[in-house]
Amino acid sequence: MAMDIKTSFPSLNNYKIDIDKTFKAEKMKVSSVTQEELLENRRKLDAEQIKSDAAENYWAGLYSSPNSCEIPSNGNYEVSPIVISKDYTFTDPQFITNFVAKESLYEDRIKEKYSGKELEERLNGLNKVSDEAVNKLSEAFAKGIGNFLNGDLNWINDDLTYKGSTENKNNEQNFNVKEFQSHIIDVIKNKKKIFEDVKTQNSAEWGKVINNYGDGLKNFTDKLDNLSNLYSINNCNTIENMSYSDIKAVGTVITTLGGGIYTNSPEVLGAYLGQMKLKGDIMLESCNMSNEVKKTLSNTISQNIARKIVNFSNSHSAIVGTSFNNLEGRVVDSFNFFAKLYNDDLKQFRTEYSKGLNNLMSSLLEGNSYENESPYANKIRFTNSIIDQQVNDWNSFIDKLKIDNDTKKQLNINGFSGNIIDSKF
Repeated sequence: MAMDIKTSFPSLNNYKIDIDKTFKAEKMKVSSVTQEELLENRRKLDAEQIKSDAAENYWAGLYSSPNSCEIPSNGNYEVSPIVISKDYTFTDPQFITNFVAKESLYEDRIKEKYSGKELEERLNGLNKVSDEAVNKLSEAFAKGIGNFLNGDLNWINDDLTYKGSTENKNNEQNFNVKEFQSHIIDVIKNKKKIFEDVKTQNSAEWGKVINNYGDGLKNFTDKLDNLSNLYSINNCNTIENMSYSDIKAVGTVITTLGGGIYTNSPEVLGAYLGQMKLKGDIMLESCNMSNEVKKTLSNTISQNIARKIVNFSNSHSAIVGTSFNNLEGRVVDSFNFFAKLYNDDLKQFRTEYSKGLNNLMSSLLEGNSYENESPYANKIRFTNSIIDQQVNDWNSFIDKLKIDNDTKKQLNINGFSGNIIDSKF
């Protein structure tokens, strides 16, 4: 039967909209929010979203562990050189606690935000990235420490293209990099267990870190470091299985000593190596390190310095037409001015250090470096830059030492005035 379309809908004849009544009941108000406030609110929302996204970008965070315990934002992180360069190494042991704390943060945020199958998928993704990152980070760190202990460094061998060999060891220490890497992975696993205790003991604070996208994470890396030191045992059968406190000390010393130097000047090289030996002696005395590991590291520093001097003298003697013995002697003379300062009285340190700088300056200006064909004005600029580098390197080292301010003042070098090192304090 045909349907009467007109009767299919209710009649609208009795429905009227009273416009005046509606506007009287709900008057529209002009917004009091300014454009600047709207933009600021939008900025805050965008920043919040960036933090939220970053707190789930565990790939960027875990691979940045050697550089910082901070959570990098999605738009403000660099691709880790570990990912793009198989030869990349580092020696700072802080990456261990940074990595453990970051991984735990990512895991707890995932557990809080997701559930069911998606939770399982997210955790599996984190575990996969974490395992890959642990292997690459531990390998880069083990190589960094091993290259120093075995003398397998380009600058020590005076060769930019030098590649370390596992078969031919340069130093007496035959450090097994693979064994040490395996040990580092075990250390990280142990730190994860300790970190669970840290979180339990500070559950309220940890909850704030999770909710604030990782803000305050450094407090937890510090707590993990302190607790790890309490659990660390200062004895081991081999240096490859050294305790966590030894790993920290060795890595810190090697990192602080610097990345070496390439120079054509025997005087500049000697000053650098002398200061390197001086810094090493100071750190070895003050670091919490087992005797056997300390002895090994001390011997390694001396061996690397000796090897660098021999390699430099060999590679430059033919180039500059100067005998090996002459070049070696000039390096050693410059070296001794700074290396010997470790045994000097603290009150006389700055005066004696300044004498070493004056000697270095005189040698460079007199043309003891083989660049004597350069104009004298160029020599002055070159010499001043070398003195600046030496002093800045030393003062930077002193600033990082955990010593009282009075001692720092005694060890800090004022620099130079004109062409004469200021030895009047």
